Amino acid sequence: MRLFLEYHEGSVQLPPGETIIGRDVGCSLRFNDPFVSRRHVRIVFEDDAAHVEELASRNGTWLNDEPLVGRQPLADGDSLRLGKRTLRVLWVQGEAAEAAAETTQPDYPELAAGLLAIDDAIRDLESPPTQPAPPPAQTCPACRSAVAAIHDVCPHCGHEFRAGRPASLTQQIPLGEVDAMVAEAEAEAERRSATRQPLAIPVVYTSETMTIDAITWDLSRSGVFIASLLLDEVGTKCQVTLLPEAAPAIPIASVVARVTEEGEPGMGIRFHEPSERVRRWLEAVLDR
Repeated sequence: MRLFLEYHEGSVQLPPGETIIGRDVGCSLRFNDPFVSRRHVRIVFEDDAAHVEELASRNGTWLNDEPLVGRQPLADGDSLRLGKRTLRVLWVQGEAAEAAAETTQPDYPELAAGLLAIDDAIRDLESPPTQPAPPPAQTCPACRSAVAAIHDVCPHCGHEFRAGRPASLTQQIPLGEVDAMVAEAEAEAERRSATRQPLAIPVVYTSETMTIDAITWDLSRSGVFIASLLLDEVGTKCQVTLLPEAAPAIPIASVVARVTEEGEPGMGIRFHEPSERVRRWLEAVLDR
């Protein structure tokens, strides 16, 4: 017997053992719904039987339109409602299980439902918020102190900010560096020309100096733009964790490729050697 949870037009097969469903980054099945608790429910699947129990969620869970109390068994056709999300339980056996696995989980099984539900997830999110004006000071990535934008060296710890910022002093550029700068600009233009989609996907940006929760509106196969008033320097190694709907979190090793301090402040992030499965997910999402 195989156990599936159907969500919209897709389904996710649950492995034997424990599956945690919620909003937390570490959940096996995540939902971007503020009414879903970080760790909402637990499903345990063993020996062709499964049961579900709530994990002290704030807004409760409904099993077949009845409040979930204690541990309850899951039968074929049961419905689970948590927040605004409704899941349907599907038990499959024999050859039908193999067919279901092939049709509902083609290349990236655990993200099948996430791909099919991305349009609904976007509708659930509000329109992009108006970005506030950039602050009159910059944040030192070394000591996190506020430093006047015109300073090139942090007066608190001595950290040297990168040259070429909009607020930095005009400097002479040796002719020998011009070719390198042109090549870098051309490479950046090529990266920016990659297919991009204005998809609203929550992300978590993490580096040695800070962690940012944000929503990206600009995703491509090679990277993503994260709007933020807190900025790391170009070249900073980081990790971007994409949080698609109805799927596990997707961590991707990345690097800060560009920094925007005026207009819409934020960081252009370049993915660093994403895995084959991540590339497949990106291609499937961007081709929709």
